[in-house]
Amino acid sequence: KRCMVGGGAMIASHISLADDIIITGASTVDKNLSEQGHYTGFTSISKHQRWKKIQVWLLNLDKIAYYLNIKLKKLKEK
Repeated sequence: KRCMVGGGAMIASHISLADDIIITGASTVDKNLSEQGHYTGFTSISKHQRWKKIQVWLLNLDKIAYYLNIKLKKLKEK
């Protein structure tokens, strides 16, 4: 009941959705969603708030890798 599925979202067969679910467009639902809420995901579905945190990490991976390489070089110099 009261589920909204955005355009282009893909839901695998034999998936159960709880009531009051919102699925962001272009998301991939590959598991049962038993808890109400707003879900987003292009690799694996997750709660929207968790997805936003994952996105921050993904968007900053190059900066994180650069920082870690600098730290690793400094450790090797010691």
